[in-house]
Amino acid sequence: MQARLETKARPFLSTTGVFLAAAILALGWTLATDHVWEDYWITFRSSKNLATGHGLLHQHGERLHTFTSPLGVLLPALCSLLTGNQSDLAALWLFRLMGVAAFGGAAALFGASASAMKMPRIVPVVLVLWLMTDNKSLDFAANGMETSILLLFTGWMIWALFACRSAKAWAHLGAAWAGLMWTRPDSFSTIAAMSAAVLLFTKPDEGGMTRKAWLHVFLKAGGLCTLLYLPWFAWAWWYYGSPVPHTVTAKGGLAGSRSLLGGLWSFVKQ
Repeated sequence: MQARLETKARPFLSTTGVFLAAAILALGWTLATDHVWEDYWITFRSSKNLATGHGLLHQHGERLHTFTSPLGVLLPALCSLLTGNQSDLAALWLFRLMGVAAFGGAAALFGASASAMKMPRIVPVVLVLWLMTDNKSLDFAANGMETSILLLFTGWMIWALFACRSAKAWAHLGAAWAGLMWTRPDSFSTIAAMSAAVLLFTKPDEGGMTRKAWLHVFLKAGGLCTLLYLPWFAWAWWYYGSPVPHTVTAKGGLAGSRSLLGGLWSFVKQ
């Protein structure tokens, strides 16, 4: 970790400027298109049921896990509460503003990470511009999906891995991992792929951390991630009978599997 702390970042892009530019662009796109993804309204039904005291359910009395993103259903519920459950449109706009802010934060973190690495200065500029002008990222930033929140935590993960100069980088990494899991529980694949890439391509002979040091960081980060995500995992298992959404277990070879063990057994049988 010491070698990592001694490496000096080369700030190039203004973090605040990148954040504002990305957020304003996403907000402008939203105002111009007023696009709402249909899945938002499907999920919002569960959000509003929670906000009005009927439980995190799509249908009253039916404990079915009908959404894939914990934050994607809980944040709209909070937005509905903040509007007094009086206006679904106002709740949508509050959630949109959260998405816009998350998109700006993601762009700022990607830019800061690229600027901190030993790369040509054109790289962070191209990276930020690519993200800010990608129509899918712009549209999904504020159309009711959790995409920009996922981008934010992905950016935080990359920043913690390659740009954080603190001895507590593992804590940033663990929190970012937990955020990814809270946003998309299938993010464990992204976490595993990024960690494997770091271990595979690390070059300690060039002043970087050794694989042993990285493993130590990953173990501590994994412990924190588990601690932060476990409450949702345990609650969903208790409340729905499975931490795996029923929209997932109902598909393909998982049809009829209403529990985690049942889903795993379906995989084994196939």
